[in-house]
Amino acid sequence: MVDNKEIAEISVKNVFKDANYIIPIYQRNYAWGQEEIEKLIEDISDFNSRGNDYFLGNLIVDEIGPQRYSVIDGQQRLTTLFLLLIYLVDPSISEDSLSFEVRDKSNMTLKNIYRSKTAEFESNRFASPSIISGFNIIEQYFGNKGIVKKDFKKKLDNIKLVRIQVPKDIDLNNYFEIMNTRGEQLELHEIAKARILKELDGKDYEVAANIWDACSNMNYYVQMNFDTDVRSKLFGSKEKEYKWNQFLCEDFDDIVKKIGSKSDKNNSSTMLEMLGPDDKNQNERKEVKSEEEKNRFSSIIDFPNFLLQVNAAIGNQTKEDQTLDDKYFLKTLENNWSSKESAKEFIYKMLLMRFEFDKFIVKREDIDDVNDQNRWSLKKLYESNKSSQYKNTFGDSDEDSDEDSAKNKQLLRLQASMRTTFTSPKTMHWITEVIKLPLGELESADNIISVLEKYCCDQLGKGFEKYKGFGVPRIMFTYLDYVLWRDNYIDKGYEWKIGFRTSIEHFSPQHPADGKAPWDGDKLNGFGNLALISVESNSKFSNLAPGAKISTYESVFEQSPKLQLMKKMTLDNRNVWTPEESEKLATQMYDILSSEIKCKANK
Repeated sequence: MVDNKEIAEISVKNVFKDANYIIPIYQRNYAWGQEEIEKLIEDISDFNSRGNDYFLGNLIVDEIGPQRYSVIDGQQRLTTLFLLLIYLVDPSISEDSLSFEVRDKSNMTLKNIYRSKTAEFESNRFASPSIISGFNIIEQYFGNKGIVKKDFKKKLDNIKLVRIQVPKDIDLNNYFEIMNTRGEQLELHEIAKARILKELDGKDYEVAANIWDACSNMNYYVQMNFDTDVRSKLFGSKEKEYKWNQFLCEDFDDIVKKIGSKSDKNNSSTMLEMLGPDDKNQNERKEVKSEEEKNRFSSIIDFPNFLLQVNAAIGNQTKEDQTLDDKYFLKTLENNWSSKESAKEFIYKMLLMRFEFDKFIVKREDIDDVNDQNRWSLKKLYESNKSSQYKNTFGDSDEDSDEDSAKNKQLLRLQASMRTTFTSPKTMHWITEVIKLPLGELESADNIISVLEKYCCDQLGKGFEKYKGFGVPRIMFTYLDYVLWRDNYIDKGYEWKIGFRTSIEHFSPQHPADGKAPWDGDKLNGFGNLALISVESNSKFSNLAPGAKISTYESVFEQSPKLQLMKKMTLDNRNVWTPEESEKLATQMYDILSSEIKCKANK
């Protein structure tokens, strides 16, 4: 039992003050990426103190000496905070404030970043790519969002961790076993479920509870989370691609009516039994779901955020408010348990929009156990020969051999670009814009493309020419790349690989490795000289000259159509990239974006 003396509320400002933390060897190495890091910064940046404190979470430690702590739980957050405080040049930390046990590469990287206040030192096999990436994500996020360091630092006094000292002489192996087997704290979406179901009773309660459970499993198509008989009643029983590929329910009462007929015929079976496991259909259900059990698909958002998406779509909320911010989760959802009718409406819309989400929103797809970070999928589910099958949501081919298949490819690339641009769940308002459309309108790829292209142009806005260097917003790169691909500015043989890109690349480098002087600031940081690539690729490019980048790392150019244009211009100019070429390209790109924004504003 931990007593009160071993629990301390400590501010981020003071967590490293006069203290040293060691990450034990049994802990995994630093692994936080863009989504986790940016969410942490957002949580702090969005906090309005007004005399209150905001708690980031727990830090569980074992004090191994005076003010020396071995970190048992919370090391990912703690390491990110250390990198954040380095970036803020906070005096509370020293280069020994955080270290890894028996991980020289991680320790050397932390020390280099601490001493230079940058991650632009020459990377090598003795550097930790994940730590370098973490610092770069912090640096670029502050630049892209225009966050003022001084104002941000003021908030850190009210941002707290709860540091918990485990009992002295405890068997840590036993401690971990206890922590893993004890009940977890009730999550907010479970509280929301209880409050909504409290408004219902009888069959309504049972049906709503099972719809909730079916919708909560985000990595299966929602149809697969129902018994096969119920699946056909809710999503279609016709043959070929129409079976399980329609939404046949008009409202919540219609759902109860459709699936209640089986219960009416056999009073010995309850509604819960009818929706849940059924030994009679066990073999059929196992056969149909066998493909799904390989975790082939993964959702781009989790269930709590999906609930916020549904709520925003029902309320027709605008993108400027905080409807997708999970810090206000229960407050945001509370209207949905204000009455029986509001509860039924929310459950119905949740099922409808899960069906729409699965069919019309891009997913990640893993095939043959290969986790390809750039593999995206936009497919619909249907039944064939008692087995789940998948084909493109629009069209009959994986190629663009017909107009509908080409539209499917275009929509997939547009959504994948948006997913890798708006990485935080609370910024994914584009999903709301799609699922709030009537189902009939969603059956047209052109309708969805039009909505999303206009959304991107609205986000980009006018005056984008003013952005320079690390201040260029991510949407400016990613949407431009999409337009360049869509309108065939790139050779047909070019294969654009859409992945998570967070690093702004200076094609003519900031610190040339060949000893030549860098370009002047405005030319160096001009949009024509910039491209968005992955952190790993930026590390490869390092400070090489443009010609050397082209000859050495050709695969990197697959990440960005704009970068591909820069490559072509360099090769056409006898392997030389000049400020004049850069300015020429910038003017051309500005014209393309201006024309795009003007066109979408008139729709």
